[in-house]
Amino acid sequence: FLLLALLAYREGQRAAELNRYRYASLAAFLLALLSKETAMIFPALLALYDLTTDPPDRPRELLGRLWSRYLPYLAILVAYGGLRAIIPDLQVAPSGAPTISLGQRLLLVVRVFGEYLRLLGVPQDLHMERTVPLPTSLHDPMVLAGASALVFLIGLALWAWPRARFLTLGIG
Repeated sequence: FLLLALLAYREGQRAAELNRYRYASLAAFLLALLSKETAMIFPALLALYDLTTDPPDRPRELLGRLWSRYLPYLAILVAYGGLRAIIPDLQVAPSGAPTISLGQRLLLVVRVFGEYLRLLGVPQDLHMERTVPLPTSLHDPMVLAGASALVFLIGLALWAWPRARFLTLGIG
């Protein structure tokens, strides 16, 4: 659904007014949110897409885009967040699921990033029942590897930005 939303958004940018492609993009974004919560990143992806394909001439133009292009997506995101808070069936974790602190969750994200990179390089021990042990400190080797790779990719994206903006979108 996110790819459909991006393609419809791109077609909608060719017309000045809010047209059927822009409505289709908004509908696809809503369906993407309902099917997988990670679709929340779509407004940020749209901003990156616009910055790489059509950079603004001045900062004021960027603010204008925020209101005209991204506000409908942000409104859908806020409405979804409100519904998720009100309707118990939209809660992500089932009742009785273990909860972890924000700090542990952030360490886990970085560790999983390192694990994904390891699997890209050495695709062994692949199975659906994969569990990632919860890291307890920044000194965990996979947390360090994930953090190092993340810092490298951010640095590469910043370096490539003035040279090849579209490449930067692919790195990010």
